[in-house]
Amino acid sequence: MTDDRDLEDRPKSPSAVTWIVIAVIAALCISVVFVACNNKDDDPTDYISANYTRDASKDSSNGDARVYTSSRSPKTVADDIDDNTDERSEKKRDGIYFLQYDRHIVSVESEGSGSKILVFPYRKGSTYYGSYFGFFGWSSSPPGGSRYRGGGSGFGK
Repeated sequence: MTDDRDLEDRPKSPSAVTWIVIAVIAALCISVVFVACNNKDDDPTDYISANYTRDASKDSSNGDARVYTSSRSPKTVADDIDDNTDERSEKKRDGIYFLQYDRHIVSVESEGSGSKILVFPYRKGSTYYGSYFGFFGWSSSPPGGSRYRGGGSGFGK
């Protein structure tokens, strides 16, 4: 037989509610860590302007792109931009690396012993690199699509 005092002296095990609270807190912590680790930007302009040298003198001769330069190789630069931003697609053709974003096209190509980085608004990039877009199967319209569906009557709205 057990004495009531023996039951009072035993440590109480956590209740089901306590375990649920612990599980919810753990899930929230994991979610925060996941978001923090996967927080890539789908707009490459801030990253590129913060990490590469701007050369505005070359803008007009490069389809009015914003031009940046680097002393590193095109592959190294393209990999760096890719690792730190969230592009939709990455392609390479004729020694040029292309990164496709919702609102921008970035190309990285060799220039002297380093690289030239061109940052275009999407449509200007598609005009400047039209033949490449066809080869890659990329649309001349930004891939993010527009939420505007037009006015008036019609199907599919």
